[in-house]
Amino acid sequence: MNRNEKSSEPLFGDCKHVLIIGGGSDLVPMLRNVDKNIRTSVFCRPSILNFVYEIEKNNTVLIIKEEASIQEWIEYARSLHKVDPFDSVVSFAEIDQDKAAAISESLGLNYHSVSTVEWVHNKFQMRNRLRMTGVEDIPNKLVIYAEEINEFGNKYGYPLIVKPSKGRASVGVSIIQESEEIFEKMDYSIKSKIPRLEQSSLIVEPYLKGKEYSVEAISENGQHLILAIVEKYKHELNKVEIGHMVPAELDLNTYKEIENHIIKVLDALEIKFGVTHTEIMLTDKGPRVIETHVRLAGDDIPLLIKDSLGVDMMKYIVEQAAGYSIYDRLKQEIEKGKKTQKGAAIWFINTELEGKLCGIENIDQITKTVGVVEFIPSYEIGMYLEGLKSSYSRLGSIRTTAETPVKAINLAKDLADKVKISISNK
Repeated sequence: MNRNEKSSEPLFGDCKHVLIIGGGSDLVPMLRNVDKNIRTSVFCRPSILNFVYEIEKNNTVLIIKEEASIQEWIEYARSLHKVDPFDSVVSFAEIDQDKAAAISESLGLNYHSVSTVEWVHNKFQMRNRLRMTGVEDIPNKLVIYAEEINEFGNKYGYPLIVKPSKGRASVGVSIIQESEEIFEKMDYSIKSKIPRLEQSSLIVEPYLKGKEYSVEAISENGQHLILAIVEKYKHELNKVEIGHMVPAELDLNTYKEIENHIIKVLDALEIKFGVTHTEIMLTDKGPRVIETHVRLAGDDIPLLIKDSLGVDMMKYIVEQAAGYSIYDRLKQEIEKGKKTQKGAAIWFINTELEGKLCGIENIDQITKTVGVVEFIPSYEIGMYLEGLKSSYSRLGSIRTTAETPVKAINLAKDLADKVKISISNK
């Protein structure tokens, strides 16, 4: 069978046993559906169990205590491997990818290396790696004391950004415009809690000025395919993402500049396969990485790409995880999709109000509007609002399509702006 083509024949003559680390939601059932001979086992912490869909269809499910060390995860994997050997290790979600890498190396399997996952997860290590390989040279520093931030600011100038070295969803991110703000902003970053993620050291960097984008790619055997450059909209003060647009409005030269830079970044981080989601700032000196991830983008960006380009990223990811070669088929589908590409966007309902949510109006008209693909509420009447502090603070999403990306984003934003929120401080 040509592995560049899908076939009804099973890819593996014998059953293939795939160890899934963490959750993965819909992706794990999709993986089992790729090939009837695939069996899955799952290792996860208790807080992730709800993200293990169709749990009864797994061969083994092992729940490992939250505080377990990486070595404990390795020992559990070795024990089960002796009884029912694994053929591969997969981790679709960010949490515990470090365990997946360590287990894979210990068993001689095929996941990302421990080094790659550390570079990706730890923003301080990522900067060092990009500096060492000559890709970028953005200064940064691990900080414990306010005086260290002050010294960094005196050396490199303001504004600065302070954030956890390991984090997500914009939790704990602070912009420091001047030295007088250091204590307040550092205190906020220290006290911010990231769900299901251990607290990490803070880093300080110069705040990159420019327009922000994300780059969505899939790799195979060290070859990288860029599916989309996504234009991002963020809240001015706390940098929480409130909108995305596909494709980004870029001229061809800028698109190529970003694409070439991302390929250098992925090569430097030794990413050989799988999906990546890389956030960048297009500065006056060119594109610069903010952070990258070896997982699908959040905020329904894969659905935006499907709406716009007609390419289902999730399908290709699970096929690759099942052992199929996807590069040629994916490349052809991207090229075909770009010939008829349309605009797609998402906007998040958000507010800076604080208090008990008493009511929310003008929701009904959203789904009745032409061009709206999906509206997903994420609020409950009676919940307490604390303003817009992270992605978890948003109250719903509006996904749209239109002839152009600008028309799509304007439609979604206009509908969100019409939503009226009422609160009570009693």
